[in-house]
Amino acid sequence: MNAGSAIAVLLLVTAMGVLGWRLGVPARQAAEQPSLTVPQQTTTQASAPSSEPAPAPRSYTTGAPGNGVTSPEFSQAVFGAFYESYSAGGNPNVTVNAYSPVTHITYTMTCRETGSTVTCTGGNNAVVVIS
Repeated sequence: MNAGSAIAVLLLVTAMGVLGWRLGVPARQAAEQPSLTVPQQTTTQASAPSSEPAPAPRSYTTGAPGNGVTSPEFSQAVFGAFYESYSAGGNPNVTVNAYSPVTHITYTMTCRETGSTVTCTGGNNAVVVIS
């Protein structure tokens, strides 16, 4: 091998070494870069609590005088106003306005559930028991 060939081989080997080193730099830099590891989070949704069915609404059918100053006619008027409100919202604890066919006056009556009945009070000491 002559000196020119030896120099050419040496230059070729050197060039290949430099090229190999340059191609390896990005790989080494990537390996040296700090990395951030984010732990995987698992989210679990709780199932909806089982609920018991709502109790069936009570069935009210009549209103009766609860004292001596309340007329049967007014009791029925209070029952009608109560029933309309109760049917719309399902709450027996309501305030209603009822017209008395006896006195020709509209009275405000407050109705409260009292066990198996509803008692409405108001007007001029009127008491109506709804069952």
